[in-house]
Amino acid sequence: MNWDTDTSSLNQGSEVSTENRVSNHIFHVEAAHGVPIVTSQGNFVAEQINSLLSEAVEEWPSQTEENDDEAREFAIISAIGVKGSGKTTFFNQLFGTHLQVGSPLKRSEQERGTKGAMMAVGQTAGSRHLLLIDTEGMDGKSSQAAPNSKRLERIVTLTVAVSDVILYHVWLADLGRFEAAGYGVFYTVFGEHLKIFQRDHPSKTLLLFVIHDHDDGSSLERLKKLIVTDMEHIWDNVEKPGDYKTAKLSEFFDIDLVSLPHPRYRREEYEGAVAAIRNRFLGDFRNNEDYFLKREYSKELPLESFATYAEVVWSELTRSDQESGGSHLVSSGVPSQRELLATYQCDLSYETQMHNAMEKCQRWQNETSRGKLIDKFGHKASSLYTEAMDSYDTSTAPYSSFQVRAQKRNSLANLLQTQLKSLFQKQIALLQQQGLNKFKDMLLSAVAAKGSISEYDQHVAMRRIDDWFIKKAEDLVVPSLRLHYRLYRLEMQNALNETATKFRDSPTVQMQAMQKLEKLASRPPPKQRGVVVGLGLNAAIRPSGYGNLQMLANYNKGPHSMNISLVNDRDVAQQEGQSDLRLFRIQPTLHFDIDI
Repeated sequence: MNWDTDTSSLNQGSEVSTENRVSNHIFHVEAAHGVPIVTSQGNFVAEQINSLLSEAVEEWPSQTEENDDEAREFAIISAIGVKGSGKTTFFNQLFGTHLQVGSPLKRSEQERGTKGAMMAVGQTAGSRHLLLIDTEGMDGKSSQAAPNSKRLERIVTLTVAVSDVILYHVWLADLGRFEAAGYGVFYTVFGEHLKIFQRDHPSKTLLLFVIHDHDDGSSLERLKKLIVTDMEHIWDNVEKPGDYKTAKLSEFFDIDLVSLPHPRYRREEYEGAVAAIRNRFLGDFRNNEDYFLKREYSKELPLESFATYAEVVWSELTRSDQESGGSHLVSSGVPSQRELLATYQCDLSYETQMHNAMEKCQRWQNETSRGKLIDKFGHKASSLYTEAMDSYDTSTAPYSSFQVRAQKRNSLANLLQTQLKSLFQKQIALLQQQGLNKFKDMLLSAVAAKGSISEYDQHVAMRRIDDWFIKKAEDLVVPSLRLHYRLYRLEMQNALNETATKFRDSPTVQMQAMQKLEKLASRPPPKQRGVVVGLGLNAAIRPSGYGNLQMLANYNKGPHSMNISLVNDRDVAQQEGQSDLRLFRIQPTLHFDIDI
């Protein structure tokens, strides 16, 4: 009996009422019609998952309490089972999705049932967000020769790797019938669970059997006992790793079951049963034993890493099948969940720290390219390196036992050291060039001032440049990365010596010396400033006579002078009434010559 077909009319008739009931529990269902994550050809579509989750994440924070610790947590519920067992219909009625329900009367393969795997995203009230995975139904007969058997096994393994709860749909009439119930799939479920989780602390998964058409009045306890017996028999025959030869099924799986009456003939009871099951998923009684989404079932997958993790699992399964030629029932070579998570988280932390560091390094690179030195580069570079490595260590601490953590850490350290060393060397080179330019300017200034330059003057200039270089280079030192300027200082000193040697004999120096001499030769003598004091003696001899004899003599030395005159005119002076004149008369004088 194809339950998907029989209940299609029920879905259409009760679509509104079902959505109304579910809306009390679900704030928002993103892409309720679902998106394919594994196609019918077996291709994994990571882009669909990333798009779906990114849209959902935008909705979730605004619809939850800010202080709710569960605001960003989620649970994954997958549905597996034989074809026509009602997986898709049950999802739609339970969580309000609109996944396409198949029918054998449809023409296209897609319309006859789910192909590959579909995913829908929802958010619950009072519980975690939900990722719902609906899978392609299996044939009741166990046939490894079927062309799609390996693809279906990979899909089942994928659900094992990611699911907190696996819903297995089966008809009541098929319980205990190995092929009709499709129990062969549990060899894959159990075997892959051990491979994925064996190397870490055992992670439990809830196997929830959904029994359809439970109308004979048989007790759930009896049915559960029957199912557990069958599952334990399969478990005992699954090949196990050495450490788990005696392990019990209950160490890895909890088995529970719910039942549904016939949806057409007992419609009210059916809807009541669906509501009761929904409440055990979405109801606010998480500490109750009846709650299905217990913490112990969580695979602790970060939401951002889900698509990557699932894609790695699928790729590994595909590769393993290709290498084995499809000769084994249970896929092998699947890394443990913790290994995959460790790889993802270490990659994510590596990319985050690398991006942040490279962004700063690029800004510094741009400044250096413009001929600028980074102020206190040594301190900033040391802080950048330490903060990046500490952040990486903190974010990847839960995976300290995995080799990938150390590998990624070394890669990050080498990358940062290479970038910072490059910046350090470029700035040292810039500093050396600036020092040489300053040294040449000092030599030219000395030649311009003196017309030449001595070895002593060059030595003084080199000492001043060396002190300047040390002071500037100290700011560039990054001790934690063993970046120091000692060798570069020696290079600088050698360059200064070479420049000084060439400078003395250079045409520039000779030209400067000639120009200096020309300026000195054409410059007027300096003006003397001061006070000059001079002594003068004036003597006159005037014998008798009428002035027909006149003589004059003088003597000068520096500011001093002497003047003597002889004139025989005393008789003339007496005739004119002048008093008696002396024969000899002397008169001293003192004069000052002030030049300012």
